[in-house]
Amino acid sequence: MPLDTQDARNALEAHVPRILVLLCSDLATAVSGLGPSEIQKRLAGTNSGVEVRFVDNLCQRPSAIGCSVDEDADRLVLGFCTVQYSEFEAQTHAKRAGFDPLGIQMVSLGLGNGRSVRTLREFDLLAMPLLRAAVARANAFAGSQPENAKARLPSLAQPVSRRGLFTLLPVFYDTAPTIDRVRCVAFRGCGRCVEACPRDALTRDSKGIAVNRSACVSCGVCAEACPQRAVEFPGSSADEIEAQVSAFLEEEPPPAIAFVCRDAAGPLPEGWMPVPVACVGMIPVTAIMQAIAGGAPTIALSRCTESCPANLEELISHRVEYCRLLLRSLGEQYERVVFLKNSGQGQAQPPSVLAPLSLPKDEQLVRIFGAGAAARAVQCISAVYGVDTLTLEHPGSPLGLVEIDRETCTACHVCTAVCPTGALTSDTKDGTRTILFHPSLCSACGDCHSRCPERAAHAITCTAVTDLAQLSWGPRVAFAEEEVRCERCRKPFATRRMLARLAAVLGNDYDRQSMGRLCGDCRGATLTSGPC
Repeated sequence: MPLDTQDARNALEAHVPRILVLLCSDLATAVSGLGPSEIQKRLAGTNSGVEVRFVDNLCQRPSAIGCSVDEDADRLVLGFCTVQYSEFEAQTHAKRAGFDPLGIQMVSLGLGNGRSVRTLREFDLLAMPLLRAAVARANAFAGSQPENAKARLPSLAQPVSRRGLFTLLPVFYDTAPTIDRVRCVAFRGCGRCVEACPRDALTRDSKGIAVNRSACVSCGVCAEACPQRAVEFPGSSADEIEAQVSAFLEEEPPPAIAFVCRDAAGPLPEGWMPVPVACVGMIPVTAIMQAIAGGAPTIALSRCTESCPANLEELISHRVEYCRLLLRSLGEQYERVVFLKNSGQGQAQPPSVLAPLSLPKDEQLVRIFGAGAAARAVQCISAVYGVDTLTLEHPGSPLGLVEIDRETCTACHVCTAVCPTGALTSDTKDGTRTILFHPSLCSACGDCHSRCPERAAHAITCTAVTDLAQLSWGPRVAFAEEEVRCERCRKPFATRRMLARLAAVLGNDYDRQSMGRLCGDCRGATLTSGPC
């Protein structure tokens, strides 16, 4: 049940990236009959431009990457036979060979941690899903800008060869976000990324959103928070994560999926497939629900350590708790979603994989980031379980409900102007101003309430709640008020409630004869030419 990454596919349609897959030669030694052609056949459905090569002792000699690549290769996938390899050295040598360091895919293909890959069948079961997903993710990588590469010292836990220790600059590249100013709606007052950043690395300026690279810890939470997908985060972008999850869900049967923080060291037990991300704090509820609806029997979010610089445990806990409550409400085992809180002693191990889900395979899953994705995910998984009525109020809800008080709202439409997702829209027809609420687009951000001029009177409220009935109804009229027309030019200029509010604020200074009857232009003309 593939995820819809049509936008990424359309962008790459004119040019199919040539993906070079380099595998440690020890795999060919361990697996009888395994050769480049056998693997290439198994990857044929992921990308027509894939080429597979074996590299002698790649795990211990990442320097061999440079002499194993061609100039016309666009993307690089490195398959290691063990978990004991130096990610830092591999990235450095691949960068020297001309590859974008943020787009290099590295996977451990199953040897070690008690796993044994000795036959082609075992290779197909344990290693090929990882390779197919890595190729899919590489295929979705759209490249990066120089501003996206943020250098840091490698982790002390990273293994480094003696040669690498004395010959390589100790630099590892993480991602720093950049802002697509065409998609960004900061000019409308949106600041979801600014509010989500745990280190205050994003601020508003005259051009929109500014990124403080020195304060950024490369967690990617800003990319998840943006409803317009305007935050560019190559290496853990929305398209890349969606492509990798989609590849795993296409396996038969789909495996358990673990979203793993980049610094969560250690392998996963058999039956689990990793989706590495900058930080599991950037994984939305939508990703978890889509994976469950797609057939994944269990989902884990594995954070790095207690000393994580992003410190997003509360955010992650709320999302996991919401997903577990939603599953319980649907009559499903809530244990299908787990949060692994790793310590400095090593990676916490996920539980045993639960029994596979028996779900229909005729639904097309959709993207897991951006406005509207959460509603589609919740509706999809609810339909799978045959539930059409459910209300769940929780701080981790990715959906919200907006209510407008018809007695205190003046129909100024500030809420519709600042709504970053388009959940609130305005319309004027036949002399009536209308505010429409689209439940499927509301992310419960609360911008409508915080920017409302009448918030002290509770003119508008926004609650983090999932309501299936509201989603099924579609857009509804949240407020409607008749317009008042200027007695001179006949143009509408206010609503009756707006004028009543103006009179209450101004008191004796309110001139009903002019302010209540004429628009601003005509009032100005009256002051210069005399009363009408």
